[in-house]
Amino acid sequence: MKATPHNTITESTTVTPLTEMPLPMDAANFFESADFYQPAALVGLLIVITIFFLISWRKKRQFHDRLITTEKELRTLREELEELQQNYTVARHFQQNMKNAGLTVQLQQKTTTTEDKIPSQPPERYHYAQRLAQRGMHSEEIAATLAISAHEAAQVVSLTRLAA
Repeated sequence: MKATPHNTITESTTVTPLTEMPLPMDAANFFESADFYQPAALVGLLIVITIFFLISWRKKRQFHDRLITTEKELRTLREELEELQQNYTVARHFQQNMKNAGLTVQLQQKTTTTEDKIPSQPPERYHYAQRLAQRGMHSEEIAATLAISAHEAAQVVSLTRLAA
């Protein structure tokens, strides 16, 4: 077809009807040709690559979610550990204070029981020393008789003279 200056188309060639056009090959031969397999292979490869990337992305997302969950659990466990350490410290101080209080009570009880055991009356040997001094014995004789020191016997003799 040729175009004329007046935009009209003139036919210089003849048009062949569709029924007379030759087909490149029949359908059975088309699927067996390389023209079919090259694009099909590319499409198949693209599908495989797409599926691979989708699976990889999904796995990455799952790992990311697990990582976030694990980090949250770790943070929670650290907070619990800090709380337990604080509670342990408080309990340890309390236990130490109780132990110290128990020792204080024991020492006070021992002091109290020791004070209770101190006799309010002088020992019997001082009564003997007093009687011997009243009868006129000297402090050296009293010390030898009662098996006490000479100084102790002298004090008993002095106290007996003051009391009389």
